[in-house]
Amino acid sequence: MKFTTIVIIQSGPEMVKKIRESLSKKSKVYLSSETISMLSILPNVDMSDNQAIAKAFTDTTGEFCEVDEGGIYYFSTAFKSAVVEHYRKKIDKPLMKLNFLDSYDIFDAQMTNDFLNMVDGYDRFPDAIVTTDLKLIRAPKAFMFVDENSSDYQDFLAWQKEFKQIVAKYSQDSFCLILDCHV
Repeated sequence: MKFTTIVIIQSGPEMVKKIRESLSKKSKVYLSSETISMLSILPNVDMSDNQAIAKAFTDTTGEFCEVDEGGIYYFSTAFKSAVVEHYRKKIDKPLMKLNFLDSYDIFDAQMTNDFLNMVDGYDRFPDAIVTTDLKLIRAPKAFMFVDENSSDYQDFLAWQKEFKQIVAKYSQDSFCLILDCHV
């Protein structure tokens, strides 16, 4: 079973300001020699032509690639990736100790108050919250496929309200990691 979990990370005002300013900025990321050499296994890629390599990378990953004097690059939210990787190391053991998942992937990082404004648009409304003090709060039941005609719809609406109230308590000086969890 898959479900979405939000992990709230409390930070000081200066760190939150830095994260808020940098989270969505995109910057050039040059392909490493290892990435380029992996593209050599693709058929019909002229490995001596950077434009051909860039096209192969774009076709394979969907990331639009360009070439300049520095090499082959694409635009990425490198800062967001760095934040995710930094906090992945910090939350991994505590999450596993909570014993509510077998594995997880972090698929996004957002400022908590921005996340609250977007959460209703998520494909799967979150089923769990891990607060800054590592308290796990879960939905009373799994709401996998709930629509207005479902017998669970009123329970789902109650969970949505409770979820938003809890997350709102932490919306100042924090950001959150959005996890795709598996059991």
